[in-house]
Amino acid sequence: MLGAGSRAGETVGIGALRRACATHNYERGVDLVAIQQMLGHWTVSSTMRYVSPSATFIEDAYQQAVARTLAELTGKDSRA
Repeated sequence: MLGAGSRAGETVGIGALRRACATHNYERGVDLVAIQQMLGHWTVSSTMRYVSPSATFIEDAYQQAVARTLAELTGKDSRA
């Protein structure tokens, strides 16, 4: 896949593959420490440089957090 590129004349570098791996795993719920170990980083902060969640992922996480908070405050189950 290296050097193949997604469009004519473009190449895919190892950094792009590492970013894609980190981001896709993070968005699928893989623990950040597991991603850190997979990429061979010493610190989680190094791993976070590779994670770029999509706007949709961030919006969904925000909506879920608001729903959970409101459910806790009102005493209702947010999963129903």
